[in-house]
Amino acid sequence: SATPSAGSPRTLTAEVAEALGHFPHVVEANVYGVEVPAHDGRAGCAAIFIPPAERATFDYAGLLKYARQRLPRYAVPVFLRVVADMAPMHNNKQNKVPLRREGVDPAKLAAGVAGPHDELYWAPPKGDAYVPFGQKEWDALIAGTAKL
Repeated sequence: SATPSAGSPRTLTAEVAEALGHFPHVVEANVYGVEVPAHDGRAGCAAIFIPPAERATFDYAGLLKYARQRLPRYAVPVFLRVVADMAPMHNNKQNKVPLRREGVDPAKLAAGVAGPHDELYWAPPKGDAYVPFGQKEWDALIAGTAKL
């Protein structure tokens, strides 16, 4: 769910990225908050790079279980953005600005500049794996028929 107000969000996102980066086949993780209509605060999103050869067999249930074991509940990312390409900035860190701007709206992602070929996943409430997130899920969040 949303990041709590206590503590530095910058520190928290770095800690979450560090934890996710230790999961097998996650080469890089970049964590940031995204706004979701009809929901307070920001939801956690992790842009992760998985080598193309590993994507078909990647363990999305294992990643969620791993994150839940190592992070406080509020720090486990609700959303995953599997990036097609790593796009470091001049300091070898990913640029969060376009990722944050596009958020998890599938239409913005498809038309965006950060990675129109990226794939979205989410951990639905009471779910035990990250599963694909598309227009149907986005519409349900906006309508309030699905919750984070």
